[in-house]
Amino acid sequence: RDLRPYPSMYYNMACTHAVLGDRSEALELLAKDLEENHPSEESRSRQKEWAAEDPDLEALREDPEFKRLVAPD
Repeated sequence: RDLRPYPSMYYNMACTHAVLGDRSEALELLAKDLEENHPSEESRSRQKEWAAEDPDLEALREDPEFKRLVAPD
């Protein structure tokens, strides 16, 4: 049985893991969301802007990997 989440759930799961304090899983899911769910530069840019301000991702704000993920292309 395949228990992997649907790609459309990656962002919400990233937020949930960030709130729960699981930074590594949150960052991995955020990276997957940006890669798999936002193929155009415009879509990815909007999602990065949203993620940079999302209060659910507050725990990740100072993490270098988070900063890299949400940096403008």
